[in-house]
Amino acid sequence: MNIPRGGSSTITVDLLHDNTGASVSDVVPYTGEVSFTTTSGNITNSNITNGIATTTLNAGTVSGTATVTATLDDMTVTKLVTVT
Repeated sequence: MNIPRGGSSTITVDLLHDNTGASVSDVVPYTGEVSFTTTSGNITNSNITNGIATTTLNAGTVSGTATVTATLDDMTVTKLVTVT
């Protein structure tokens, strides 16, 4: 994923699909908060609604790689975002 310096991008946590995009059956609905962090710019936490949580990554003013993490119930997923 690439975003320009000073730009923004929507970040989504999806508990309804696996890492290949296939639907996951028998998912227990979860309504907790997802903790988001980034190494560049800023991002805010978000609550899961109907299996989905979204937030906005606001990129900083320095080009490079931002590491975005989402943590839910002590499980963390990381995504690298290139800021150009």
